[in-house]
Amino acid sequence: MSFTLVSWSNDESLRAVNFMIAYAGRFQLHQEKSHSISPVCAGKCKHMVAECSVCRLPYVTDGLTEARGGNFWNMHRYVARKLGKGLYPTRPDVLQACVRVEELINDLRISFENGIYSEDYTLEFRHRQRELASKIDDWMMSREYLVGSSPTYLDFVLYQLLLRHDVLFPLFVDLLPNIKPYFEGIQNIPKIWSYLQTLVYDDRAPNTVSLSVRPILGIL
Repeated sequence: MSFTLVSWSNDESLRAVNFMIAYAGRFQLHQEKSHSISPVCAGKCKHMVAECSVCRLPYVTDGLTEARGGNFWNMHRYVARKLGKGLYPTRPDVLQACVRVEELINDLRISFENGIYSEDYTLEFRHRQRELASKIDDWMMSREYLVGSSPTYLDFVLYQLLLRHDVLFPLFVDLLPNIKPYFEGIQNIPKIWSYLQTLVYDDRAPNTVSLSVRPILGIL
């Protein structure tokens, strides 16, 4: 199975898709393409989302079907269902828990996205993120994974988000008593650890973790 993820060049929020593909452990080709906003389009395209290749970003496709990024979670659920490996839960009670966890992650994610583009990494910004992360830390008490007994799409979305926080705010994860061992556990999954070696940290933009520009091919 092959996926193509098309997103803005500075969109780091979708890297969890790569982690899910890595965890699935199959031969896959995952390509990322960068686009800039066309001055003709600039959100005013007469085609709206349906036909314009710029307006519809981001999206992920397997060549037959696709999920668009109008809803952040759509693409992650889509890839999780396609990959299997328990990445998308099927039990009704676990799915119900997913709704709550998505809300907790959303609060942390949206605050982070707003902060990195509008603030000078102030203490207030850091404290706000710590407070929001503490709610997830409370949820993680006595849990190995966010929901269920094995990693799901939620775990890789949160892991990527925590990774971004830890790059921007040193020791951010270390000060969260339940999240720290959880974070390390996800990171030490052999296929995830192997995939992490392909990431490139950009010292000029400490809030980002970007991939090398080449497509990723192999056992991920």
